[in-house]
Amino acid sequence: MPTFNLIDEPWIPCIIADGEVATDVSLAEVLLQSSAIREILDASPITTLALHRVLLAIVHRVFGPEDSGKWRALWRVGGFEAQPLLAYFEKWHERFDLFDDYHPFFQSPSLDFQYEHSIALLVPEMASSANSATLFDHTLIASLTPAQSARHLIAFQSFAVGGLLSLEKGQDPKQFKSADAAPLSRAAVCLVKGANLFETLMLNLHQLSRADDEPFECSPHDAPLWERSYDISAGDRLPAGYLDLLTWPSRRIRLRPSRDENGTVSVKTVVIMKGSQFPDTWSSHGKETMVAFKKNPKPNKGQDPWPPLGFREDKASWRNSVALLQSVEEDQERPKTIDWIYDLVLEGTLGGQAVFPLDIYGLSTDKALVRFWRHERLPLPLAYLADDQLVGRLRQGLELAEDVGRLFLTGSADGSSTDGADVRVHSLPFQILKAAILPPPPLGRTKTKRKELIDHLAPGALYWSRLEVPFKKFMVKLAEEKAENQLENAFREWAAALRDSAIDAFRDATLGLDGTGRTLRAVAMAEREFNRRLGELLGERLRIAEEVV
Repeated sequence: MPTFNLIDEPWIPCIIADGEVATDVSLAEVLLQSSAIREILDASPITTLALHRVLLAIVHRVFGPEDSGKWRALWRVGGFEAQPLLAYFEKWHERFDLFDDYHPFFQSPSLDFQYEHSIALLVPEMASSANSATLFDHTLIASLTPAQSARHLIAFQSFAVGGLLSLEKGQDPKQFKSADAAPLSRAAVCLVKGANLFETLMLNLHQLSRADDEPFECSPHDAPLWERSYDISAGDRLPAGYLDLLTWPSRRIRLRPSRDENGTVSVKTVVIMKGSQFPDTWSSHGKETMVAFKKNPKPNKGQDPWPPLGFREDKASWRNSVALLQSVEEDQERPKTIDWIYDLVLEGTLGGQAVFPLDIYGLSTDKALVRFWRHERLPLPLAYLADDQLVGRLRQGLELAEDVGRLFLTGSADGSSTDGADVRVHSLPFQILKAAILPPPPLGRTKTKRKELIDHLAPGALYWSRLEVPFKKFMVKLAEEKAENQLENAFREWAAALRDSAIDAFRDATLGLDGTGRTLRAVAMAEREFNRRLGELLGERLRIAEEVV
């Protein structure tokens, strides 16, 4: 049987801190040399995030920390002590072998290879993957290297979509034929980044204390998946604790390695079956540390009252940045990791003026299909965590952007947009445009046709696509400025960016229309109204922005 031990073999893709060189390193090296590694970076965002969670589980198991004092002691060293890590790896060495007969890493050894399928099932972003969904690549996967297999295995356990799976003979299809989605498949997962990998892991290393129920209540038997002596269960169970949650086995999986005539080991097939699932009544709210939550005030039967904040195809994460920075009782909760960093700021362990990157990873799924994956980055000025007035000013800036964005909505018969907002006033310029360009019924132009025309122009998408970089500058500048006149300047620059983006989006959208006299007159009339309302919105909101929240 081939062997590939993750502690010794290179498989984790890293960027070295002193340059742009990308290289694969072993599990032992990535932690022992974490201060010399700039970051882990895989081509797949979900794999990058999933690898960090495995490393966090190991660091938690070896170092804790039980409280902020122990966290501070670790932080000041600037790297992870070698002796405890090496002792841990020696104790559990065989459990990190990808192809071990009895305890293959992150897998279920009891599965029979008679149920095997193409290894492509483990790679949901490829064309030959589950449900034959072509997403990012038209490559047909015939095999993976052991290193690739390990990375995709870890990502799959965290991000697998729900759906039908292989069924063993004699099993009840109602109980075993389908599986729920993996814990992170619908969430926008946050990772605070440091100057190197050591800092990144530390910034996401939440207090781990069973005595204090941190980050949530856990059993004395809480442990990472690889430390268990028993096989993965197929059915509902509660997580034993945070280490169990970080390494949750949402699927029972078994890789089948093979050697070619040259002795090269590859993986061509895999068995995937239902794994551990949370009971329907269990919620990750208050437990998952890397995700923000938004309360659903009227959940339907079986719905989570506190679903995780996820990705939307039509809305970038920066537009939800307030939810990542601030918790509002009975409405929204920021990631628990951000709460922990806030505690470290209050104690003086971390400087309140520091700015860290906040990376956000995840998928958007539709039933059993992956629609897209996403990796976004926001600045995280720590000044926001302890200053509700500052967060309030940031919210004002976002509300100003949303108000301008409503100028591009087409509305409906009752004056509401697709997001439920009343847009009869804001969207008037585009109501004028569609009414002037398209004659009303019965001349062959229905309301649906009119809306299709404006939607095809996509002015709103053009507007929002230009604002991400200006918003990040605005966010950082707000945190840096203290005097009222300086805050006013930050809002003026943001308002100018909104104005420029809106005007450019209107002009780019209408350039695609025909050049008939009727159309030109309609565009001119709509543009005059658009510019008038744009000026009113920006002027009004700027005056409000100057007030103390």
